Parts: sequence; C-alpha cells; structure tokens
Amino acid sequence: MTRRAALVLLAIVCAPAAAGAQGVLAADVVTPPANVLLPNYDSVPIGPNAGLEGSAYVARVADPSAAWLNPAGLARATTSEVSGSSGLFQISNVSPSALPDSGGSVQQLPSVVGFTAANVLRMGFTLGLSVLTASSWAQETNSQLTVDRGTARERFAYSADSEFQQHVGAGSIGYASGRLRLGGGLAFVYTDLAKNEVLSDRLGSATSLRSLIIETRASGSTFQMRPLFGAQFDVSPQVHVGGMIRTPALTLYRSASATEESIAENGSASIGASFFDSEAEFTYRQPFEFHGGVAYTAARGEIEFDVHAYTPISAYTMIASDQPIVTYVNPGAGSAPVATSRAYGGAISQSRGLANVAVGGHLLLNSNGVWRLHYGAATDFSPVGDEDKVFTRLDRFGWSVGVSGTKGPLQFTVGVNYRSGTSDDVLIRNLQNGEQVNSTIAVQTLGLIYSLSYKF
Repeated sequence: MTRRAALVLLAIVCAPAAAGAQGVLAADVVTPPANVLLPNYDSVPIGPNAGLEGSAYVARVADPSAAWLNPAGLARATTSEVSGSSGLFQISNVSPSALPDSGGSVQQLPSVVGFTAANVLRMGFTLGLSVLTASSWAQETNSQLTVDRGTARERFAYSADSEFQQHVGAGSIGYASGRLRLGGGLAFVYTDLAKNEVLSDRLGSATSLRSLIIETRASGSTFQMRPLFGAQFDVSPQVHVGGMIRTPALTLYRSASATEESIAENGSASIGASFFDSEAEFTYRQPFEFHGGVAYTAARGEIEFDVHAYTPISAYTMIASDQPIVTYVNPGAGSAPVATSRAYGGAISQSRGLANVAVGGHLLLNSNGVWRLHYGAATDFSPVGDEDKVFTRLDRFGWSVGVSGTKGPLQFTVGVNYRSGTSDDVLIRNLQNGEQVNSTIAVQTLGLIYSLSYKF
C-alpha cells in the first residue's frame, strides 16, 4: 500500500460515519512504515573489466560486455571470446539510525555471461551477446522499539523486505572502418520489484491498551525492449573517445499484485482496512541514457574518465488497480459497524535527471602483461524524485580494485567493489503516543567480482 493510497483511506476513516470510532482510536490504520528500496542506475559493477574500473569503460570496451556497455566496442575484438563466468558476490548492510537492529542481504549475481564472434562474413562485423544483471537491490530488516512515557509503554515492531532487479539480454553488432567504430543492438530487460511491510504497534497504560497491526505487500514485473547505439573513435594511438545511447523502453509484458490488511483496536472499538488485487497494472519507465568517455592508453597502463547521464521522468502511477479499498469501522458501545469503499490511489514514482562520473583503468604489473592491477571510483546518485512514494533516495560513492591474469587463451579476474551512502531523514512511523520515529538510513555494499574468459 502506498502513501497516496494511505491518504485516501485516512479521508475515509475521518468521514462522519466513522467519527465516533475515530474519537476513540488515536491510530493511523492505513499507513505502512517506510521501506528501503534503491533504484540507482549504476548500482551493479558489470563485467570483469568495467566492474573493476569504476564503470569507466565506454571508450575502451572490447569484451562481450560491449553488447550492453557500448556496441561499437565489439569491433575492437581481434578474436572471438567466450566469457564463461563473470559474476558478483554481494553483501549489503542496511542501518536505520533510529532502530536498534540492522538489516541487509547476501546475493550471488550473474554479472555478465556472453560471447563475441569476430570478423563475421569476413566483412569486419563483430557480433556480441551478453546476459547480465544491470541493477540489483535486496534487503530485509527486522527490529523493535520500546518507548516508556510515565505509566505508558509503547512497543513498535517493524519488519520490511524489498527487492529490485533488472536482468538484461543484449544482442549487438559492431563495425570498424579505420579509426571509427560503430555499433547498435537490442536489449531485452526484465524488471522485477517487490516490497513487503509488517507493523505491530501496542500502547499500554494503567487503564487501556491500544493495538495496531498492518501488513502490506506489493510486487510488479515487466519485460521490455530497448534499442542502443554506440560509437568509438581513435583520436590518436593513445587517445580514444566513445559514446553510446540507450532509448526508453517498449513494454512487451507486465503484471502486478498488491494487498493490505490492517486493524486498530481500543476496547470494543475498532477500525480496519482491506485491499486486494492479484491482477493490478504495473508500469516502469526507463530514461534516455547518454554515456560518454575519453581514455588515454600507454604501454604500461590505461585510464578513462566517463560521464553517465540520465533524463528525468515525470511522475506517473507505477502500480494501478481498479479494485476498491474497503474500510470497516466499529464504533463499539453497541453501535452498528460501517463499511465504506473508495478507489485505489496508486503507487506514484518520479525520477530526477542526473549525471554520474567515473574514473578507472589498469596498470601492467610485469613487462610481459600477464598480470594487471585494475582500479576505479564512481558516483552513484539516486534518481528518486520529490514526488516518488515507492523508492528511497540515497546517494552513494564507490571504489573498486582487483587483479587479472592471463594463461594462454584463458583470462581470469578477481577483485572487490565497495559502495556506501546515507539518506536524509526518513519517517519510519508515527507512533500512537504522538511521537515520530525519524531515521537516517546508511547502506554499505561489498561485492566480490570474479570472471573467467576464453579467447579463440
């Protein structure tokens, strides 16, 4: 249940028919606690090279990840290549400052699995296919808070989990003509979102006990197609520039569901709310993306600086439903209960325009180039707009370091990626005693990047 839907239900609860019960129950029965759901665009390090070099790889990419990162880079491949295993083992920690317990998750993500086929039809074309994880967020937080005020004691129990995943299958082609390389392709993106919240709030005094329980669940998924185009140009043997564009998506399939059950009691009086729709409508909008970089290469190393820009997305309804929200009011004292229905308000999302910057590269550790040291750093700003009621705004900064080696046609890579950030104050909950639980939320993720590839 979203905050907008919650406001609709509050209007119902405060209607004249419910005035008697509302005077008895000082409880908000419809607003769930905040959840932590990050939609940051550059949240996952992709591939063994881009992942360890701060995602600063638009001008230099030449491995199978080029099918997604910049199709023009496919034309740099001199041989065919199979990336049999490129993944990310990621540990996340979520720390709300106002709650005594932390949450988080442990995930194993397929970062890139793909191949390139060089010099197709002997015409200078290179084909590439990549299957990868473009975005991934998961967390589960469980905590409780006890507040004593004189003879009154309030126990607030909080449980929330959330997931946001984007998996991509991209097929692209690159072509080289002298110092210029061009490429284009199609990406098929599967986006999956889920968020669940459970709240229990009990306020007891010497003469009364108030109880409130809310459980909400919402999920949605969509399958979309996105065209992408890229170019690379060698200004000189040492200086290279590159750029690529991803367009908004065409939706091929979507589904969603949303439910809520809640009840507040004080003696014989009670207020409850119910909502259920297993066939809700899910909409997820993708921005225009513009990625550009300039790189310098030398005999013993490379370095690149990139800008990753995303256009804003106006506020829209992400989860919609034609099913009603129903509230049940029992004033107590022998009065008849009243049931009222109202239209579902929808889950609103909005994205800001932003630009992330990244720098990264590698150094040769020995003269024969067998061992390389990779390094990178990048911003990971949040796209969440002021009107968004689904996601959490949290800006992050990340760095990465690792090594790679070659043995004949085999290349292997291992390294780490670390990202961290802290949100502004988030309203977790208005307690029944009138106090607010406000909290900043700190998030840290540590990823272990690994890969194995074979060049023919």
